Amino acid sequence: TLAFHLSKKETAEKIKNGKYDFVVLQDQSQTPAVFPDQFKKAALGLDKLIDASGAETVFYQTWGRRDGDPQNPQLFPTYDSMQKALSQSYSSAARASNAMLAPVGDAWSALRKKNPGLGQTLYAGDGSHPSKTGAYLAACVFYVTFFQEDPAKLTYASGLPANEAKLIHELSYSHAKTQRR
Repeated sequence: TLAFHLSKKETAEKIKNGKYDFVVLQDQSQTPAVFPDQFKKAALGLDKLIDASGAETVFYQTWGRRDGDPQNPQLFPTYDSMQKALSQSYSSAARASNAMLAPVGDAWSALRKKNPGLGQTLYAGDGSHPSKTGAYLAACVFYVTFFQEDPAKLTYASGLPANEAKLIHELSYSHAKTQRR
Protein backbone atom coordinates (compact mmCIF):
# COMPACT_ATOMS: atom_id res chain seq x y z
CA THR A 1 0.00 0.00 0.00
CA LEU A 2 1.02 3.62 -0.27
CA ALA A 3 0.86 3.82 3.54
CA PHE A 4 3.42 1.01 3.75
CA HIS A 5 5.75 2.84 1.38
CA LEU A 6 5.30 6.15 3.18
CA SER A 7 6.44 4.47 6.40
CA LYS A 8 9.63 3.08 4.81
CA LYS A 9 12.83 5.07 5.01
CA GLU A 10 14.02 3.26 1.86
CA THR A 11 11.14 4.67 -0.16
CA ALA A 12 11.86 8.22 0.95
CA GLU A 13 15.54 7.79 0.11
CA LYS A 14 14.79 6.40 -3.36
CA ILE A 15 12.45 9.30 -4.10
CA LYS A 16 14.89 11.87 -2.73
CA ASN A 17 17.93 10.50 -4.60
CA GLY A 18 16.32 9.04 -7.70
CA LYS A 19 16.50 12.10 -9.95
CA TYR A 20 13.12 11.15 -11.41
CA ASP A 21 11.02 13.25 -13.74
CA PHE A 22 7.84 11.49 -12.59
CA VAL A 23 6.92 9.18 -9.74
CA VAL A 24 3.81 7.12 -10.42
CA LEU A 25 1.68 6.19 -7.41
CA GLN A 26 -0.75 3.29 -7.44
CA ASP A 27 -2.19 1.82 -4.29
CA GLN A 28 -3.32 -1.75 -3.67
CA SER A 29 -6.42 -2.21 -5.82
CA GLN A 30 -9.03 -2.03 -3.06
CA THR A 31 -7.48 0.51 -0.69
CA PRO A 32 -8.56 3.77 -2.42
CA ALA A 33 -12.15 2.49 -2.54
CA VAL A 34 -12.43 0.76 0.83
CA PHE A 35 -10.20 3.10 2.86
CA PRO A 36 -10.28 6.44 1.02
CA ASP A 37 -9.02 8.52 3.97
CA GLN A 38 -6.06 6.20 4.57
CA PHE A 39 -5.28 6.28 0.85
CA LYS A 40 -5.44 10.07 0.61
CA LYS A 41 -3.31 10.64 3.70
CA ALA A 42 -0.56 8.35 2.36
CA ALA A 43 -0.86 9.76 -1.16
CA LEU A 44 -0.43 13.33 0.05
CA GLY A 45 2.50 12.33 2.25
CA LEU A 46 4.29 10.68 -0.66
CA ASP A 47 3.46 13.62 -2.91
CA LYS A 48 5.27 15.96 -0.49
CA LEU A 49 8.39 13.78 -0.75
CA ILE A 50 8.08 13.71 -4.53
CA ASP A 51 7.61 17.48 -4.79
CA ALA A 52 10.64 18.05 -2.55
CA SER A 53 12.73 15.86 -4.87
CA GLY A 54 11.82 17.98 -7.91
CA ALA A 55 9.80 15.22 -9.59
CA GLU A 56 6.13 15.28 -10.52
CA THR A 57 3.57 12.95 -8.97
CA VAL A 58 1.31 10.97 -11.29
CA PHE A 59 -1.58 9.03 -9.83
CA TYR A 60 -2.34 5.77 -11.66
CA GLN A 61 -6.11 5.61 -11.39
CA THR A 62 -7.01 1.94 -11.48
CA TRP A 63 -10.21 0.14 -12.50
CA GLY A 64 -12.93 -1.71 -10.64
CA ARG A 65 -13.04 -5.46 -10.57
CA ARG A 66 -15.06 -6.94 -13.41
CA ASP A 67 -17.93 -8.21 -11.24
CA GLY A 68 -17.60 -5.96 -8.21
CA ASP A 69 -15.46 -6.71 -5.19
CA PRO A 70 -16.22 -10.20 -3.84
CA GLN A 71 -14.28 -9.40 -0.64
CA ASN A 72 -16.43 -6.31 -0.02
CA PRO A 73 -19.79 -7.14 -1.62
CA GLN A 74 -21.74 -4.89 0.74
CA LEU A 75 -19.68 -1.89 -0.40
CA PHE A 76 -19.06 -2.73 -4.05
CA PRO A 77 -21.50 -5.31 -5.39
CA THR A 78 -20.89 -4.16 -8.98
CA TYR A 79 -18.09 -2.95 -11.19
CA ASP A 80 -19.74 0.49 -11.45
CA SER A 81 -19.92 0.99 -7.69
CA MET A 82 -16.25 0.09 -7.25
CA GLN A 83 -15.14 2.20 -10.22
CA LYS A 84 -16.99 5.23 -8.93
CA ALA A 85 -15.19 4.98 -5.56
CA LEU A 86 -11.78 4.45 -7.17
CA SER A 87 -12.22 7.33 -9.59
CA GLN A 88 -13.34 9.64 -6.81
CA SER A 89 -10.42 8.74 -4.51
CA TYR A 90 -7.71 9.07 -7.15
CA SER A 91 -9.16 12.30 -8.56
CA SER A 92 -9.46 13.79 -5.07
CA ALA A 93 -5.83 12.96 -4.24
CA ALA A 94 -4.61 14.40 -7.53
CA ARG A 95 -6.55 17.65 -7.00
CA ALA A 96 -5.46 17.99 -3.38
CA SER A 97 -1.81 17.59 -4.29
CA ASN A 98 -1.93 19.46 -7.60
CA ALA A 99 -0.58 16.30 -9.21
CA MET A 100 -1.17 14.62 -12.54
CA LEU A 101 -3.77 11.89 -12.97
CA ALA A 102 -3.46 9.03 -15.45
CA PRO A 103 -7.20 8.22 -15.68
CA VAL A 104 -6.88 4.58 -16.70
CA GLY A 105 -9.98 3.63 -14.72
CA ASP A 106 -12.10 6.28 -16.44
CA ALA A 107 -10.93 5.18 -19.90
CA TRP A 108 -11.55 1.54 -18.89
CA SER A 109 -15.09 2.45 -17.83
CA ALA A 110 -15.75 4.33 -21.06
CA LEU A 111 -14.61 1.34 -23.10
CA ARG A 112 -16.85 -1.01 -21.11
CA LYS A 113 -19.81 1.27 -21.88
CA LYS A 114 -19.00 1.92 -25.54
CA ASN A 115 -18.16 -1.68 -26.43
CA PRO A 116 -19.20 -4.10 -23.65
CA GLY A 117 -17.76 -7.13 -25.43
CA LEU A 118 -14.34 -5.53 -25.83
CA GLY A 119 -14.64 -4.12 -22.32
CA GLN A 120 -14.83 -7.64 -20.91
CA THR A 121 -11.55 -8.51 -22.64
CA LEU A 122 -9.71 -5.87 -20.62
CA TYR A 123 -9.45 -8.35 -17.74
CA ALA A 124 -7.28 -11.38 -17.19
CA GLY A 125 -9.11 -14.53 -16.11
CA ASP A 126 -9.26 -13.44 -12.46
CA GLY A 127 -11.54 -10.47 -13.27
CA SER A 128 -9.15 -8.10 -11.53
CA HIS A 129 -5.80 -7.83 -13.29
CA PRO A 130 -5.41 -6.54 -16.86
CA SER A 131 -5.23 -8.73 -19.91
CA LYS A 132 -2.98 -7.78 -22.81
CA THR A 133 -5.79 -5.52 -24.03
CA GLY A 134 -6.19 -3.89 -20.62
CA ALA A 135 -2.44 -3.33 -20.33
CA TYR A 136 -2.44 -1.72 -23.78
CA LEU A 137 -5.23 0.64 -22.77
CA ALA A 138 -3.28 1.59 -19.63
CA ALA A 139 -0.13 2.17 -21.68
CA CYS A 140 -2.04 4.42 -24.09
CA VAL A 141 -3.43 6.50 -21.20
CA PHE A 142 0.08 6.92 -19.80
CA TYR A 143 1.39 7.86 -23.23
CA VAL A 144 -1.15 10.67 -23.43
CA THR A 145 -0.59 11.67 -19.80
CA PHE A 146 3.17 12.00 -20.20
CA PHE A 147 3.45 13.32 -23.74
CA GLN A 148 0.04 14.86 -24.56
CA GLU A 149 0.21 13.05 -27.88
CA ASP A 150 -2.51 11.08 -29.63
CA PRO A 151 -1.80 7.34 -29.33
CA ALA A 152 -3.25 6.91 -32.83
CA LYS A 153 0.20 7.98 -34.01
CA LEU A 154 1.74 4.87 -32.47
CA THR A 155 2.64 2.04 -34.79
CA TYR A 156 2.50 -0.62 -32.07
CA ALA A 157 -0.98 -1.95 -31.25
CA SER A 158 -0.19 -5.02 -29.13
CA GLY A 159 -1.52 -7.30 -31.86
CA LEU A 160 -5.04 -5.94 -31.51
CA PRO A 161 -7.34 -5.66 -34.52
CA ALA A 162 -7.21 -2.17 -36.02
CA ASN A 163 -10.78 -1.28 -35.00
CA GLU A 164 -10.14 -2.24 -31.34
CA ALA A 165 -6.83 -0.37 -31.20
CA LYS A 166 -8.53 2.68 -32.75
CA LEU A 167 -11.25 2.71 -30.08
CA ILE A 168 -8.67 2.33 -27.32
CA HIS A 169 -6.67 5.20 -28.82
CA GLU A 170 -9.72 7.45 -29.01
CA LEU A 171 -10.89 6.78 -25.46
CA SER A 172 -7.40 7.00 -23.99
CA TYR A 173 -6.82 10.32 -25.68
CA SER A 174 -10.19 11.82 -24.77
CA HIS A 175 -9.84 10.86 -21.10
CA ALA A 176 -6.18 11.71 -20.56
CA LYS A 177 -5.54 14.77 -22.72
CA THR A 178 -6.89 17.23 -20.18
CA GLN A 179 -5.22 15.69 -17.13
CA ARG A 180 -1.77 17.20 -17.43
CA ARG A 181 -1.33 20.27 -15.30
